[in-house]
Amino acid sequence: MRSHTRTPRGYRFLLAVAQRARRKGFAGTVSRRKTLERTPSKATIHVYNFAPTSRAETDIRPLHVKLRGGYVDETPALIFEGDAYYTASRIDGPNWITTIQASDGHRANKYARVSQTFGMGTPVSAVLSTLLAKQGLTMPTSVASAREFLTMFPQGITLHGLASEETEKLAKRFGFTYSIQNGAAQFLRDSDVRLDEALVINQETGMLGSPATAVPTRKGKPPVMTARSWLRADMLPGIETKVESKTVNGLFKVLNVVHTGDLRGKAWFTEIEAVKL
Repeated sequence: MRSHTRTPRGYRFLLAVAQRARRKGFAGTVSRRKTLERTPSKATIHVYNFAPTSRAETDIRPLHVKLRGGYVDETPALIFEGDAYYTASRIDGPNWITTIQASDGHRANKYARVSQTFGMGTPVSAVLSTLLAKQGLTMPTSVASAREFLTMFPQGITLHGLASEETEKLAKRFGFTYSIQNGAAQFLRDSDVRLDEALVINQETGMLGSPATAVPTRKGKPPVMTARSWLRADMLPGIETKVESKTVNGLFKVLNVVHTGDLRGKAWFTEIEAVKL
């Protein structure tokens, strides 16, 4: 398990907008939410005083956005990667403020479509691979040989509609959740976690306050644990985390992750929602 001290020693960030625009040392704020569901994870980035040419680049479509960040003495980790669906620049007093709203897999989720019949005996993995290809994605090697995906459709199958919706339906049919994480397809069973090394959340690793467990909002659903810490850019939905505190202890599967902070190097925070394993 990854467990090392994290305290706010200062931050650094790199923002890539479009193909060639790479910037650092800029000011602004970020709110980024990642989820284990098919609904694309979203980010809102406010950047102060982009140069005129940089502001013009935000009008490009398609517009790909990538944000890396972390502590000053570490290699910046990927916080967000996705497609912009809204951009605007406005004057606020002496400042130009450029707003970028983007989502992980936005174009694949909203525009990729499928209308295809697969013949008798087609493996589930082949159908999923075709659906993912429509979205510009590839089948994760971690589940390509899952026993559920090696089964075949004895009567064939016809799919029509949004490729992302058909992928989600097929994944659920075989007991998996489907989502896009940082531009890559992810399939997980309810009992599975990502293959990444588990992360530790405690006071030494930057936990803030005390984790809490909420009563389930729907009957039959497990209680959801929430925890807050200084920036954990490596925290992703589906990852396993070990929580150590006076109120909550144990192993959890992360469902949702929210990163918020100030690009001028001020405080950054990570909040998670997770269920016990």
